[in-house]
Parts: sequence; structure tokens; C-alpha cells
Amino acid sequence: MLKDRGHVENVDLVDDVEPLLAGQERIAELEAEVAQLREALTHRQRYGVVTGMLAVRYEITPERAWQLLVRLSQHNNLKIQIIARLIHDRSFGRLAPEDEVLAASLDAQLCGRLQQPTSERGNWKGPWRATMS
Repeated sequence: MLKDRGHVENVDLVDDVEPLLAGQERIAELEAEVAQLREALTHRQRYGVVTGMLAVRYEITPERAWQLLVRLSQHNNLKIQIIARLIHDRSFGRLAPEDEVLAASLDAQLCGRLQQPTSERGNWKGPWRATMS
């Protein structure tokens, strides 16, 4: 308590700050973990879409389609998320210009089945539109 001359009694500020700092560090750790989990969910959804697209296109099981993604990833020394993004974005006509070369390489590895001429149904350039009608 403060007395008339400005002295402080019975206050241990140094001891009370450490738990507060530890709590703030834990909050930061948890926020980072939540952000990482959200990103993982986003990638998982894309993996599911791309796996399904490959399964339909090549008439294989989803497990074999996943193995195909893994093999493409290993062969190109790229993360699966990059391979999945390229396949996804190319099939929906949203491929960035800087990804064209890599997407063309994937197309060649998949015997040209990754890209197909524009169908009469619009600007769809992915091979899955024709097989999913």
C-alpha cells in the first residue's frame, strides 16, 4: 500500500510478472498451433478434391490416386501441397502464369492427360469435366 511518503509495502511485482509472461507465451504458442491446424485443414480439403479428380480421371481407387500424388511429389522433389495446388488450379482454370512450366512438366509425366482442349461447356481446361458429366 502507498503511504504518505510514497513508499510501497507488501508488493512483489517481480514474482507476479513471471506467470503473466508465461501465460502470454502459451497464448502465442496456441495461436500458432491453431493457425497451423487451419492451414492443414485447407490442404486436406484440396488433397481430397485432387485425389477424387485423379481417381475419376484415371479410373483408379482414391488410395491409388493418393499414391500417384505421392509419386509425383517424390519424382519432382516437391511437396504434395504444391503438386495438388498445380493440379487443382490448372483444372479450374486458375493456374498462375509462373506455374505454367511446372504444370506442363506434370502434364508430360501424366501422358498429357492433365490438360485437355477447352470443351464446349465453357473455359474448363481440366480433364475431369468430360468424365464427370
